Amino acid sequence: MLTLIRHTTPAIDKGICYGQLDVPLDAAASEAQWRALQQQLETTVKWQGVYSSPLSRCLWLAQKLAAQLALPLYTDDRLMELHFGKWEGLAWNELPPDELNPWMEQFVTAAPPGGESFEQLHQRVGQWWQQAKQPALVVTHAGVIRSLCCHVHGTPLSDAFAAYQPAYGSMIALPAGHG
Repeated sequence: MLTLIRHTTPAIDKGICYGQLDVPLDAAASEAQWRALQQQLETTVKWQGVYSSPLSRCLWLAQKLAAQLALPLYTDDRLMELHFGKWEGLAWNELPPDELNPWMEQFVTAAPPGGESFEQLHQRVGQWWQQAKQPALVVTHAGVIRSLCCHVHGTPLSDAFAAYQPAYGSMIALPAGHG
């Protein structure tokens, strides 16, 4: 079993493309989300560890979980968000339409300039999933959560954004096993 946890609320203006950009957290919102997560944690599971994206918005929560549950913490670059290349840090509404529109229409196979496609993210996340010790807590990003849900449930990648919309600080439990 994997319990996927999306990082808490970042301190960044809405409408900014931040993918693998290391952005800080909104301290007040993150503390409130942490308190809510503590109430939801399954304490009877014999967790093998906490896995995390190395980005600070995930590590903050992963470190808290590992400390509270006395578990090892593992970071893995394969758990990072989609790489948006030269779009990182820019406002979505300011991206050149001749770059953005083809990506929006074919995000599964098209990559932002200097970035990666959702299919590429899905491949690296799948490689991590094959090696993960379970049961585990996984603190990561919305794109990675969508990918893992697609792996487990067999959802087509083209439906990932409509099918899975994890909120900041939310948990999703996936059954044990590998694809």
